[in-house]
Amino acid sequence: MNESQILRPRVLLSIQRALLGEVSAFLRGVTCSWDESSINIKCYFDGEPSENDQESMECVASEVMADFPEHDVQINTIRLDKPQSLKDQSLMTWAYLRKE
Repeated sequence: MNESQILRPRVLLSIQRALLGEVSAFLRGVTCSWDESSINIKCYFDGEPSENDQESMECVASEVMADFPEHDVQINTIRLDKPQSLKDQSLMTWAYLRKE
C-alpha cells in the first residue's frame, strides 16, 4: 500500500468530521487531494460565498490542520453556480456532494 492509499481514509474522515455543523445550504461540494506533505481542499458554492461560509470553511481547515500537523493544509472557496456541473472539478475525490 502506498502513502496516498494509507492517507485516504484519514483525510476523508477528517474533512467529513470537520464539515459537521459547518455546511450551509449553498455548499455544493467539497473535493480534496493529498500527498505526503500537503492537503488541498476546494469548496464549491452556489452563489458568492458569504463571510459566514468563508469562516466556516476556515474552521474546517483548522480542524484538518489539527489532525495533520505535519501537512500543509490549503482550502479554497470557489463560486460555481448551479447548473454549472461539478463533474470536471474533482481533485482526487469528493468528501462531500450536495444532492442536486
